[in-house]
Amino acid sequence: MTQKFVLERIHRNTSEKELLEDLIRVSQKVGRNQISTKEYNQLGVFTSSTYKNRFGSFILALEKAGLSPLNNRNVTKEELIDDLERVIAETGHKQISREEYIKRGKYSFEPFRRVFKTWSNAVKEVGLNPRNYNISDEDCFKNIEDIWVQLGRQPRYSEMIKPFSKYSGRLYVNRFGTWTKALEAFVENINSGVQTENVFDEEENIECETKEKFITVQRHKTKREIGWRLRFLVLRRDNFKCVSCGKSPATNVNTELHVDHIIPWNKFGETVIENLQTLCVECNIGKSNLDWKE
Repeated sequence: MTQKFVLERIHRNTSEKELLEDLIRVSQKVGRNQISTKEYNQLGVFTSSTYKNRFGSFILALEKAGLSPLNNRNVTKEELIDDLERVIAETGHKQISREEYIKRGKYSFEPFRRVFKTWSNAVKEVGLNPRNYNISDEDCFKNIEDIWVQLGRQPRYSEMIKPFSKYSGRLYVNRFGTWTKALEAFVENINSGVQTENVFDEEENIECETKEKFITVQRHKTKREIGWRLRFLVLRRDNFKCVSCGKSPATNVNTELHVDHIIPWNKFGETVIENLQTLCVECNIGKSNLDWKE
């Protein structure tokens, strides 16, 4: 008898409804709402690859049918966190949706729901809670600056914990790749932003006409406000200590440091690093414009 060759059925025109109904049929046959790819390939009309091509992954297809993979029953919290962090690192994204994880992750949403109740709770475990989605890089850098000033030195990853740090170390790793890369980005941001943030685009002097004569009016070249980048550079230059009394947050947590103009602003002192100094709040309050003499 001559052997017949039969082409494999192409399922491109099969509706999603048919595909999902077959998943449910197989789950009913095995008597549970959890099925493995092996079970489906043995009992199903189609193949697990068909679902992957149509839905993005077999797990996503199961979820859409109200089912879950068999191998999710005994997954621990630590395993879920480890795999979630792995996917975040692979994508390099600053945030990750449930759907994106399921496409790339080992597990479905069912064990996350069992362990964390909601996807938001799971995301919080790795330092990317929903509020963190709206945190800018600038917010992250400002937080590093605050911690650096309090410690009087470069902060370590282990020190980026709440409530001491506004954001966790995990947020920085997920955002920048590693803690070292986060610090490098912080330093680059400091060095690139401070050069222009305080400078006006105008002439140093202008001429004003009066009835009698022309007079030259002096104008500031920089803004009065001290940006946080410039503030940090001054603090670091002064070793995060008051230049007057030597107080430092690193040795006295109640110490509050200010960055102040040496030549006062109203005496036409500019907001540049050479004209700024670090003072504790007590020394700064005791200082007055009258202390500066021409």
